[in-house]
Amino acid sequence: MVNEDTRDTAGVDNTQDAAAQLEALTVQMEQNEERLTILESANASLKTQNASLLAAGRNVEDEARNTEMDARNRFQRRVEPMRPLDDITYEANARTLVLPEAGGPTGEPVRTIRQYDDPHMVLKRLNEMEAMVKRLPGVAPPIRKSAPNCYADSPFIDEIVLVEMPKKFTIPSMIMYDGTKDPDNHIAQYK
Repeated sequence: MVNEDTRDTAGVDNTQDAAAQLEALTVQMEQNEERLTILESANASLKTQNASLLAAGRNVEDEARNTEMDARNRFQRRVEPMRPLDDITYEANARTLVLPEAGGPTGEPVRTIRQYDDPHMVLKRLNEMEAMVKRLPGVAPPIRKSAPNCYADSPFIDEIVLVEMPKKFTIPSMIMYDGTKDPDNHIAQYK
Protein backbone atom coordinates (compact mmCIF):
# COMPACT_ATOMS: atom_id res chain seq x y z
CA MET A 1 0.00 0.00 0.00
CA VAL A 2 2.76 2.38 0.66
CA ASN A 3 3.92 2.07 -2.90
CA GLU A 4 0.47 2.96 -4.24
CA ASP A 5 0.24 6.09 -2.05
CA THR A 6 3.60 7.36 -3.21
CA ARG A 7 2.58 6.78 -6.79
CA ASP A 8 -0.61 8.81 -6.32
CA THR A 9 1.18 11.72 -4.64
CA ALA A 10 3.94 11.67 -7.28
CA GLY A 11 1.34 11.74 -10.04
CA VAL A 12 -0.49 14.65 -8.42
CA ASP A 13 2.79 16.54 -7.98
CA ASN A 14 3.71 15.95 -11.62
CA THR A 15 0.34 17.24 -12.83
CA GLN A 16 0.62 20.28 -10.56
CA ASP A 17 4.15 20.97 -11.89
CA ALA A 18 2.95 20.55 -15.46
CA ALA A 19 0.01 22.89 -14.82
CA ALA A 20 2.35 25.51 -13.29
CA GLN A 21 4.74 25.19 -16.21
CA LEU A 22 1.83 25.48 -18.65
CA GLU A 23 0.62 28.65 -16.94
CA ALA A 24 4.15 30.12 -16.97
CA LEU A 25 4.52 29.31 -20.65
CA THR A 26 1.15 30.87 -21.52
CA VAL A 27 2.10 34.05 -19.64
CA GLN A 28 5.44 34.10 -21.47
CA MET A 29 3.65 33.54 -24.80
CA GLU A 30 1.29 36.46 -24.10
CA GLN A 31 4.28 38.69 -23.27
CA ASN A 32 5.98 37.62 -26.50
CA GLU A 33 2.81 38.41 -28.47
CA GLU A 34 2.73 41.91 -26.91
CA ARG A 35 6.39 42.43 -27.80
CA LEU A 36 5.70 41.19 -31.33
CA THR A 37 2.90 43.71 -31.83
CA ILE A 38 5.13 46.51 -30.50
CA LEU A 39 7.97 45.48 -32.82
CA GLU A 40 5.63 45.21 -35.81
CA SER A 41 4.31 48.73 -35.20
CA ALA A 42 7.88 50.04 -34.83
CA ASN A 43 8.83 48.20 -38.03
CA ALA A 44 5.92 49.79 -39.89
CA SER A 45 6.95 53.27 -38.72
CA LEU A 46 10.57 52.60 -39.76
CA LYS A 47 9.38 51.47 -43.19
CA THR A 48 7.53 54.75 -43.68
CA GLN A 49 10.60 56.70 -42.52
CA ASN A 50 12.81 54.73 -44.92
CA ALA A 51 10.42 55.43 -47.78
CA SER A 52 10.48 59.17 -47.03
CA LEU A 53 14.29 59.15 -46.71
CA LEU A 54 14.60 57.25 -49.97
CA ALA A 55 12.44 59.84 -51.70
CA ALA A 56 14.53 62.63 -50.16
CA GLY A 57 17.73 60.84 -51.27
CA ARG A 58 16.43 60.70 -54.81
CA ASN A 59 15.77 64.44 -54.66
CA VAL A 60 19.35 65.01 -53.45
CA GLU A 61 20.68 62.85 -56.30
CA ASP A 62 18.66 64.90 -58.78
CA GLU A 63 20.10 68.09 -57.29
CA ALA A 64 23.61 66.59 -57.49
CA ARG A 65 23.06 65.82 -61.17
CA ASN A 66 21.92 69.41 -61.72
CA THR A 67 24.99 70.68 -59.86
CA GLU A 68 27.18 68.44 -62.01
CA MET A 69 25.59 69.91 -65.13
CA ASP A 70 26.29 73.41 -63.77
CA ALA A 71 29.91 72.37 -63.14
CA ARG A 72 30.23 71.21 -66.74
CA ASN A 73 28.83 74.51 -67.95
CA ARG A 74 31.20 76.57 -65.82
CA PHE A 75 34.10 75.43 -68.00
CA GLN A 76 32.45 77.21 -70.89
CA ARG A 77 32.26 80.54 -69.06
CA ARG A 78 34.34 83.43 -70.26
CA VAL A 79 37.25 84.41 -68.03
CA GLU A 80 38.76 87.86 -68.29
CA PRO A 81 42.35 87.86 -69.54
CA MET A 82 45.20 88.22 -67.11
CA ARG A 83 46.75 91.65 -66.89
CA PRO A 84 50.46 92.12 -67.58
CA LEU A 85 52.58 91.37 -64.53
CA ASP A 86 54.81 94.41 -64.98
CA ASP A 87 51.80 96.77 -64.98
CA ILE A 88 51.41 98.29 -61.52
CA THR A 89 48.77 100.90 -62.28
CA TYR A 90 45.94 100.58 -59.84
CA GLU A 91 43.20 102.61 -61.52
CA ALA A 92 43.31 100.79 -64.86
CA ASN A 93 43.03 97.37 -63.26
CA ALA A 94 40.71 98.14 -60.36
CA ARG A 95 37.35 96.42 -60.36
CA THR A 96 34.21 98.48 -60.22
CA LEU A 97 31.58 97.18 -57.83
CA VAL A 98 28.07 98.52 -57.64
CA LEU A 99 26.76 98.11 -54.13
CA PRO A 100 23.09 98.90 -53.52
CA GLU A 101 23.76 99.56 -49.81
CA ALA A 102 26.77 101.83 -50.32
CA GLY A 103 27.38 104.82 -48.06
CA GLY A 104 26.69 107.30 -50.87
CA PRO A 105 23.71 107.43 -53.18
CA THR A 106 22.29 104.10 -54.28
CA GLY A 107 24.24 102.54 -57.12
CA GLU A 108 27.39 104.59 -56.54
CA PRO A 109 30.39 102.73 -58.03
CA VAL A 110 33.01 101.73 -55.49
CA ARG A 111 36.66 101.28 -56.51
CA THR A 112 38.43 98.30 -55.02
CA ILE A 113 41.99 97.11 -55.32
CA ARG A 114 42.56 93.45 -55.97
CA GLN A 115 44.73 91.62 -53.52
CA TYR A 116 47.40 90.94 -56.11
CA ASP A 117 47.54 94.60 -57.20
CA ASP A 118 49.41 95.64 -54.06
CA PRO A 119 53.18 94.99 -54.43
CA HIS A 120 53.56 94.40 -50.68
CA MET A 121 50.88 91.74 -50.79
CA VAL A 122 52.59 90.12 -53.77
CA LEU A 123 55.91 89.92 -51.89
CA LYS A 124 54.19 88.63 -48.77
CA ARG A 125 52.37 85.95 -50.76
CA LEU A 126 55.59 84.98 -52.56
CA ASN A 127 57.43 84.58 -49.24
CA GLU A 128 54.59 82.47 -47.87
CA MET A 129 54.72 80.22 -50.93
CA GLU A 130 58.49 79.81 -50.65
CA ALA A 131 58.16 78.87 -46.97
CA MET A 132 55.42 76.39 -47.86
CA VAL A 133 57.57 74.77 -50.55
CA LYS A 134 60.41 74.35 -48.05
CA ARG A 135 58.05 72.50 -45.69
CA LEU A 136 56.71 70.08 -48.31
CA PRO A 137 57.52 66.44 -47.56
CA GLY A 138 59.82 64.83 -50.05
CA VAL A 139 61.31 68.13 -51.21
CA ALA A 140 64.94 68.42 -50.21
CA PRO A 141 66.07 71.74 -48.80
CA PRO A 142 68.35 73.73 -51.06
CA ILE A 143 71.99 72.61 -50.85
CA ARG A 144 74.33 75.25 -49.53
CA LYS A 145 78.01 74.52 -49.95
CA SER A 146 80.87 76.89 -49.45
CA ALA A 147 83.01 75.07 -52.02
CA PRO A 148 82.47 72.27 -54.52
CA ASN A 149 82.54 68.81 -52.88
CA CYS A 150 82.62 70.43 -49.45
CA TYR A 151 81.15 68.42 -46.60
CA ALA A 152 81.84 71.12 -44.02
CA ASP A 153 78.29 72.44 -44.22
CA SER A 154 76.97 69.52 -42.18
CA PRO A 155 74.88 70.50 -39.15
CA PHE A 156 76.91 67.93 -37.18
CA ILE A 157 80.32 69.45 -37.94
CA ASP A 158 80.97 70.44 -34.30
CA GLU A 159 80.13 66.97 -33.01
CA ILE A 160 82.30 65.35 -35.68
CA VAL A 161 85.32 67.49 -34.82
CA LEU A 162 85.03 66.77 -31.09
CA VAL A 163 85.12 62.98 -31.52
CA GLU A 164 88.51 61.54 -30.57
CA MET A 165 89.77 58.68 -32.69
CA PRO A 166 91.71 55.79 -31.16
CA LYS A 167 95.49 56.03 -31.53
CA LYS A 168 95.80 52.92 -33.69
CA PHE A 169 92.84 53.76 -35.92
CA THR A 170 93.62 54.14 -39.60
CA ILE A 171 91.13 55.10 -42.23
CA PRO A 172 90.84 52.22 -44.69
CA SER A 173 91.72 53.00 -48.26
CA MET A 174 89.09 51.67 -50.60
CA ILE A 175 89.40 51.36 -54.31
CA MET A 176 86.28 52.05 -56.32
CA TYR A 177 85.07 49.13 -58.42
CA ASP A 178 85.76 49.88 -62.08
CA GLY A 179 83.74 47.02 -63.59
CA THR A 180 86.63 45.31 -65.40
CA LYS A 181 87.31 42.57 -62.86
CA ASP A 182 85.23 40.03 -61.00
CA PRO A 183 83.01 41.85 -58.46
CA ASP A 184 83.27 38.94 -56.00
CA ASN A 185 87.05 39.34 -55.89
CA HIS A 186 86.67 43.08 -55.34
CA ILE A 187 84.28 42.53 -52.41
CA ALA A 188 86.54 39.81 -50.96
CA GLN A 189 89.31 42.40 -50.51
CA TYR A 190 87.27 44.20 -47.85
CA LYS A 191 86.04 41.21 -45.84
